[in-house]
Amino acid sequence: LQSYPYMWELAPSVETIQTNMVDWASQLGLLKGQTIGIYSPNNSNSFSYAANEQQDIEGTTIAELERLGYKVAVDYEFSSTGTGDDTLAVQRMRDAHVTVIFTYALLTEPSGFQEQAQAIGYHPKFIVPEIGQAFTDATAGITYDPVAQNGDAMFGLIWWNWSARHPATPADNPAAAECITAYEDQTHTTLDVYNDDAKIRYILDECSDMDVIRQALLNAGPHLDQASFDSGIEQISNMQTPEYWSVTFGPRRLEGANDWQTDVFNEDRWQPSNDFIKPTGPYTPL
Repeated sequence: LQSYPYMWELAPSVETIQTNMVDWASQLGLLKGQTIGIYSPNNSNSFSYAANEQQDIEGTTIAELERLGYKVAVDYEFSSTGTGDDTLAVQRMRDAHVTVIFTYALLTEPSGFQEQAQAIGYHPKFIVPEIGQAFTDATAGITYDPVAQNGDAMFGLIWWNWSARHPATPADNPAAAECITAYEDQTHTTLDVYNDDAKIRYILDECSDMDVIRQALLNAGPHLDQASFDSGIEQISNMQTPEYWSVTFGPRRLEGANDWQTDVFNEDRWQPSNDFIKPTGPYTPL
């Protein structure tokens, strides 16, 4: 808001994600009758979003849980990538009979916690939000313990649904199909959903930004200046992009994405993409 009108973002902010994640989990019945824990990076953690993560969690996740009538039994802050805290955190969560854990994904977390829990026969459910590259299959094999995460619902934000793995064929997103075709035509290559996971995600991210900028320029008309561009982007409503089902901007609405989605982890991998994680719907406005 301090940067308005010079900064716009397609994705929701971390704060928006963390607040809506609680509402989503409650709507899906994942929290009723459960004992809740949080396993999150402390403020000095190497996570890119962790500089004020604990204040964010208090003002979003915990505040929203309390508003809905839930209590947090264990709120554990881990340092580094969490490996030094995994054993102690597992003990505290198990001793408090925690059955559902809100946690975050990057490289070796939550797999470090999950492997320690598996070793002592402790099997809580894990709720993970899609922040950054948390759901990218290029790193999912080390980020999650497939047995521990299997079948768990995850809070997804980004479109990722395929009718064929090779060539990479979007199932239901014309904007993504146009983006991939343009890249393949320009580079004379054929993309594979699984083998080129990280590349495809980067391509879709860039196309999404450029599609929104192009539409804002078209809306602005021939007399382009800061005011007309701002007006152009603020006219965008329910626009599908390669990365998001729908984006809407407006005066003081600087985060475009309208949707969340339920993703599910499958230890046997979803076909045809061969990915661990797949959106299963439904898609509901934030």
